[in-house]
Amino acid sequence: MSDISVVIPTKNRADHIGLCLESIFGQTMLPRELVIVDSSDTRELEVILERFDGRGVSIEYIFMQANPMEARNIGAEYTSGDILTFIDDDTVLDQDCLMEISRVFEQDQRGIVGATTAEYTTPDSNMVRNFVFLRILLPMYQVFARIFLLLRYGDGKLLISGHSTIIRPGSIKSPVSVEYVTGANMSFRRAVFFEFKFDKAISFEDNDISFRVSRKYDILYVPSARYQNNRALSGGQGGVWWYIKDIRGYRNYFRKNFPDTLKYRIAFYWSALGMFIRGLVGVALRPILRRR
Repeated sequence: MSDISVVIPTKNRADHIGLCLESIFGQTMLPRELVIVDSSDTRELEVILERFDGRGVSIEYIFMQANPMEARNIGAEYTSGDILTFIDDDTVLDQDCLMEISRVFEQDQRGIVGATTAEYTTPDSNMVRNFVFLRILLPMYQVFARIFLLLRYGDGKLLISGHSTIIRPGSIKSPVSVEYVTGANMSFRRAVFFEFKFDKAISFEDNDISFRVSRKYDILYVPSARYQNNRALSGGQGGVWWYIKDIRGYRNYFRKNFPDTLKYRIAFYWSALGMFIRGLVGVALRPILRRR
């Protein structure tokens, strides 16, 4: 039996979580258990889960209102595995993903976190929208994000702004140490997770827990444990207020973890400005990209 417990927080995604669930039950090495913390308005997902009964994985369904950080912490309390893997409800795992995560933890007995490659996809049948996104908008955003210290390809370390660099998919073949793992697919040794947990007051939870853990333990990026993030399918971010809330979460994360010096303050405000501009542009473009 696998020693991996998978935890998924979700809210009002019953129509889209199916791909995620199928990828879990299609693993070459099934997890010990699956814990879903559902903060939806209805229990529709509970009915959907019935079709996965009897497929070799224990399912724990928890229906309660909680933010994503609280939901992950609560879900972890219902697990029994030594390795806790947290994924988003729009994550689709490659079939060997959990096996590769397990292999890394077996080979390295330190209190590591297993990170995985991010392969962003747009599961959209509209070829025009795909072309616009992949060939025009994405390259433009990468330049924009680099200027505002929001994101860049690099070695997986954190920038002075507190945002992350990411390793270009396919650029490495073996695990390497990093400072950041994505919440779309992150794994902890059980004892390490319960030492830190997610801060329920910090909505920048990926960066926050990565920063705190990396100060004491090694974090490994595992290129062989692959997944796809189907954010375009599940709807992505919301409106202007969602982005304002995101900036507030960034502020709380930054104040908690970084020095209050001039160079750090400049980096913070510069990145916050970039996040605000990104939000305005994102809200403006959503109707265009979704138009049939």
